[in-house]
Amino acid sequence: MDKSFLLNDLEQIKALADPLRMRIFKTLAREILTTKQVADLLDEPPTKLYRHVQILEKLKLIKLVRTRTKRGIVEKYYQAVAKDIQVDSKLFASMPRDESLRAYYELLNGMLQTTLNEISRNLEIKQDHPEKNLHIKLIREEIRTTPEKIEALRDQLDTWIKDFEAADQDDGEVDYHLTLVLYPREPLDKKESPEEDE
Repeated sequence: MDKSFLLNDLEQIKALADPLRMRIFKTLAREILTTKQVADLLDEPPTKLYRHVQILEKLKLIKLVRTRTKRGIVEKYYQAVAKDIQVDSKLFASMPRDESLRAYYELLNGMLQTTLNEISRNLEIKQDHPEKNLHIKLIREEIRTTPEKIEALRDQLDTWIKDFEAADQDDGEVDYHLTLVLYPREPLDKKESPEEDE
């Protein structure tokens, strides 16, 4: 399996914008499993996952790696094409503006919704089991700086993310997820500023 897979097809991006499909992809990026095994891990009914698995396979985001016949039933084992995904920035540049914005929004919304769902589930578990230490770290920072300084910080983040990925091990005891969004906040044009109307 490759370390990273470059998304350069709009249909692939739309597929992974679905939070459940993203969870299936991430689960199959960790190990080779059948659809039923993935369903058990995600606490979802297998019948709900079959169509999603077919879509991911059709778009070459997961692949069938082996089959096994058990009691006359063919079990299909799947694996994700890579541990992680990246979006090809050239894809959005070549698309019409509205379509590009919509595709990017769908992908971002799917990733943030997945994060929200997982954290919400953790908080529910914490309510039922106060003794569990769930190690949720939530940070929101705002800084004003120069392009040169932010580029240096991006390089440091890239190094840290590589360290984070290197900590991944097959015999690990707990799965940890990281959602990181670094973006410039473009100021409103002064003419559009609410203060101007007062």
